[in-house]
Amino acid sequence: MTKNTKTARYFGMTLTQFLIVLVLGVLVLCLVMVLILLFTGNNPSVQNQPLTQIQESSTLSAKIDLSISQTTDNMIVINGSTNLPNETIIMVTISGIASDYSAQDRVSVSNGKFTAGPFSSAGYGLDGGKYTVEALMPNPAIQPESVRKIIGNEGERLSGNQVVIDNGVLVVATKEFEVVAPTPSPLPVPTATATPNKIMLTGGDIGKGWTNTDHRVSLLNAYRIESLDGVKPFGERLGGYKGGYTQFLVVELQFERFTQGYDKYDLTDFWLYSYSNDGYLEYGADQYLYNSPRIVQVYYQEKIPVTIAFEVRPESHNFIMCYQFGVATDFSGKIVSECGSLGFQFKFND
Repeated sequence: MTKNTKTARYFGMTLTQFLIVLVLGVLVLCLVMVLILLFTGNNPSVQNQPLTQIQESSTLSAKIDLSISQTTDNMIVINGSTNLPNETIIMVTISGIASDYSAQDRVSVSNGKFTAGPFSSAGYGLDGGKYTVEALMPNPAIQPESVRKIIGNEGERLSGNQVVIDNGVLVVATKEFEVVAPTPSPLPVPTATATPNKIMLTGGDIGKGWTNTDHRVSLLNAYRIESLDGVKPFGERLGGYKGGYTQFLVVELQFERFTQGYDKYDLTDFWLYSYSNDGYLEYGADQYLYNSPRIVQVYYQEKIPVTIAFEVRPESHNFIMCYQFGVATDFSGKIVSECGSLGFQFKFND
C-alpha cells in the first residue's frame, strides 16, 4: 500500500524554489547599491553639495548694451541694459576723442537696467564732436554681497567677450557717439522804442563834491525819468507806482581816492529823503541800484562812477541824500538834524 506525503508550499513555490528566488533578489539589490555608491563617489560636484550651491556654480555670460540720448541743450544721458545682477555697481565714463573732456557717473543695476547722467560741461551742453562712453563693472571685491554670490567673489563665474582680466575680473562695454551742436538761432533784431525823456535837476549841490583828506564824493547829475531800460518804478508794496511813485530819480556819483589804500562803499547805505519847503519830511524813497554793483571799492588815484535810482513822486522837489546816517525829525515830522552832522550829504532840487 502506497503512502501519500503532502509537500509544503511557499507563495506557490516549493521550499527549494523559494530559497533560490530569495537569494537572487538579495544579489540584485546588492548590485544596485554598489552602482549607486560608485556613481556618487566619482561625482564630487554633486556629493554633499546643496541644490542652491549647485545652481550658483553655473557661469554667467555677462552682457552690457548701451544707448545714448542727447537733450535739447546738448547734455548726454546714457541708458544701459544688462544681465548682471541687481545692485551691480557700474562706472560710466564719457571722454572726448578730440578734446580733453571727461566725466564719470556711478550707478547701480535695477531690473536689468541703469541710467547715467545727464553729462554736461560746467552746467552747459557738451561741445559738438565725437566722444566715447565706457560702462565698467569694477572689481568684484567692491560689489555688494548679493552680487558676489552670483558672479563669484573673484568674478570666476563670469564669461563672455566683454569680460576683461585687469587686476581682477571686469566687465567692460564701450561705444562711440557724436554730439551734434544745434545750429545757432539768429539774434533777435531789436525793435526801436521811444527813449524816455530825462528831466534834469540843476539846483543845490549838483556838480559839487564832498571832500576830506583821503577821498572825494561828487554829485555829477540828477534827473527824473519815467523808466530805465523798460523798467518802471515797482514799489507797490510801499504804495509805489499805482500809489503815486510814478518816476525814477537817477543820481550819478563819482568816487575818488587821494591816498594809499582803498575805500569801500555799500551803495545800499545811500538814503534819499524828500522834504517840503518848510522843512517837514515827506518820505524816504525806495532805492533801485541801476547798472551798478552793490559794493564799490575805490583804490588810490581811481575815479569810479556809479548810478543809483530812487522811486519818487513827481510833486516832490527838495531832496537830501545821506550816506550811512539818516535825518532826524521831531514828533511833528520836522527835520531837526540833517545827516551831514554825522557824515556827508547832498541837498538838491529842480
